[in-house]
Amino acid sequence: MQANVYTTVLPRIGFAYSFRPNTVLRGGWGIYTTPWSVDQYGNAKGTGYGQSGNAQDTTNGITPITTLSGPGVIYGTSTNLPYLNAERSATAYNGQGVNYDPYHTPVSKLYQWSLGIQHEFGQGITAEVAYVGSHGANLQFKGDINQVPADKLAQDDNPSGRPYPQFQSIGGSTFNAVSNYNSLQAQIHKRLAKGISFSSAYTWSKFLNDMDVSPFNGQGGTINYQNFHDPASNYAPSNFDIRYSLKSSLVYELPFGKDRTFLNKNRLMDLFIGGWQASTIVIQQTGNPFTVTYNGGNNSYAQAGSWYPDVLRPAQNGHESISQWYDPTAFKVAANGTFGNSRRNSLRAPGIDTANLSLGKTFHVREGMGLQLRADATNVFNHPNFDAPDGNFNDPVNLSTPGRPQGAGTINKTTVGGRHMQISARFSF
Repeated sequence: MQANVYTTVLPRIGFAYSFRPNTVLRGGWGIYTTPWSVDQYGNAKGTGYGQSGNAQDTTNGITPITTLSGPGVIYGTSTNLPYLNAERSATAYNGQGVNYDPYHTPVSKLYQWSLGIQHEFGQGITAEVAYVGSHGANLQFKGDINQVPADKLAQDDNPSGRPYPQFQSIGGSTFNAVSNYNSLQAQIHKRLAKGISFSSAYTWSKFLNDMDVSPFNGQGGTINYQNFHDPASNYAPSNFDIRYSLKSSLVYELPFGKDRTFLNKNRLMDLFIGGWQASTIVIQQTGNPFTVTYNGGNNSYAQAGSWYPDVLRPAQNGHESISQWYDPTAFKVAANGTFGNSRRNSLRAPGIDTANLSLGKTFHVREGMGLQLRADATNVFNHPNFDAPDGNFNDPVNLSTPGRPQGAGTINKTTVGGRHMQISARFSF
């Protein structure tokens, strides 16, 4: 395997221009790459270079199996250690599933750019609006290179259409996937002054890609593909695609008591109404996309990948519920020996709407010493935030269990837990 690591050039450029004392224009463009590792670029390392065999100690540690300076035989005998090098014969793995790495592996590239304007309004308040985008190329597309191509699909389960019929599956990555991200980001901040600070960030974005695979062989959620030989047919919203997100926070200190604006010299008043602080964090965002698949087999007979159904009509109409987040009758099983016409990540899961709240009071014991009591609540309004539904459109629906429906289109899990409260104390000196 070869990768043009030493000839890779990753230029970056940025600028900042202040055309008013309180207004700054910033921008930049650059090329980045992902970490290089054996996990990412060594998928087949165990096939051609591994050893097999084992030797176990049967003397409970009294006699070593072998010694490092010995002749490579079991200690006290003339028997060779039972380890075999990987088979190098061209036919050694015929009839088996194997892994592969492309000999010429392109370096993954991430092109990123941004342009934004920031303005300070006074009173510690700043606001910023920016466009942020990126494009990924030569990204991992993991799957089975030995999948039967679309033009070789048959009406029965006949593996003779595999490109390399002497093998079963051939797993790896072709490094030919792409991604595109575009977003409009707006933020406003106020530094803590006169007992109040706040921050709010809104993002509208669109993130499309062929597959969600990260370096070190990680992945984001379920990896689905139907036609491995055509990555563009898998181009759709990413598992991480969140169309809009609003995250806000607020901290407010009551203006009473020691070191505050009012009643700051009365110890008795400070004991009751001084030192109070309240804060909150609110998160609202749309849900992640998910893929509808067929459960119970892959009668495309492609020998790999998922089998998507055919679409009859829109499956979501804005009246979703946990017992039917999408209409499974909007799909039908694709004909045997064909790929379905639905798309990866074509439907959207529920979003997130949650708020956390904290309330605390600081008692001034003496100079340099204080006691803080806090009450914290996550998901303070106990708002249900549901996970994605069962995406297998042909799973039998079972509504007999109250509150926990099961089957196609039903939801039985949450992404954010129910209300959780705790009380804590901290003594500082």
